[in-house]
Amino acid sequence: TYTTYPTITGEPAGLSFNPNNGHLFFTDDDNIRPLIEVSPGPDKEFLSADDTFTTFSLRDSDAYGNQDPEGVEYVRLNGIDTVFILDGLNSQLYVAQPGPDGIFNGIDDIVSDYDTESQGVEDPEGIAYHPGSGTLFLIGKPPTRVAELSITGQLIRFVDISAANADKPAGLAFGPGSNN
Repeated sequence: TYTTYPTITGEPAGLSFNPNNGHLFFTDDDNIRPLIEVSPGPDKEFLSADDTFTTFSLRDSDAYGNQDPEGVEYVRLNGIDTVFILDGLNSQLYVAQPGPDGIFNGIDDIVSDYDTESQGVEDPEGIAYHPGSGTLFLIGKPPTRVAELSITGQLIRFVDISAANADKPAGLAFGPGSNN
């Protein structure tokens, strides 16, 4: 188990894992600090004394301007670390890559953003990358569907999830199917 309170955040809204270096990315919907990157340190164990944290405000960063950080997804695209961060209030999808210093810090990050409401997702809450298709899946409002988007924010299709009768869906993840 792992608790984020009070060390990291009181309201983690998103979580993603970088398998290349073992770091976790959190977004914080409470303090608007996020992005929070946690390195488990040399012992590779989270919540130990050698953990290090990198954090900065998405709201105050000139590059981001994210007012309501929600889901976060780490992906390595074409050999470049990339983080996708949702902004629920403004219905935006931020795509960030580290700048010349090689770290996510809100100073020299290379950031672009896309409007999700125009693609049919208002108040986006959850995001997941599908490595097989190379596309992103977003959930928010309406709660009856999941949107599949290209990496550049273009709508590909909707997946009907109305049978789930979801109330405020907020998380997405991909895993292996039951039939392999």
